[in-house]
Amino acid sequence: MTFEGFIIHHSACPSINGKGYDFWIGEDASVVSSPYVTDPSHIHICLQGDFNREYTLFRAAEKQQLFVASKLIVELARRYNISPSICFLTPTPAQERIFHGTNL
Repeated sequence: MTFEGFIIHHSACPSINGKGYDFWIGEDASVVSSPYVTDPSHIHICLQGDFNREYTLFRAAEKQQLFVASKLIVELARRYNISPSICFLTPTPAQERIFHGTNL
């Protein structure tokens, strides 16, 4: 299977919620994989919760979810030979800063 990149969203996102995920990262940082492929061209990763705010306002558990997501992305990128930097995010400025490294 060939993937072009990752789509990362949070469970509070109204634009993509209900369309499925390939991997769910729970509030306790547990990872659940879906038995079905959501999208043949992208791997969908859903973070449980609402991440629509500045990184500095995240609780420790939310930062742990992001850490687990980054580890998952690196492993999947290696496994499927795709760049871990090809991530498409739900279009919120706070999320874009998080995943593009400006708030890390």
